Amino acid sequence: MLMHKPSESSPVFVPLEMGFQIQALSGEVDSSEDGVFSMRLMVSAGKSATGERVYMGCEGSIDVERVRLFTAGIEAALKELGLSG
Repeated sequence: MLMHKPSESSPVFVPLEMGFQIQALSGEVDSSEDGVFSMRLMVSAGKSATGERVYMGCEGSIDVERVRLFTAGIEAALKELGLSG
């Protein structure tokens, strides 16, 4: 998405248990191996007095190559644990 529309943000990913949120923001991505973009990570901090979920987190720039290394590491760990095909 960032290669075709660099000024747009991705949809927010929130797992069913709603423990965290992650979103890719705008950036300059030239290919699947080259570029930089911003990422937002929010972690659930509980609920407010009115019962609404409260999140806290951070936002920062990330290199596309680092994302590829991270996901490769996750895939290798899952394979080692027998949790991946």
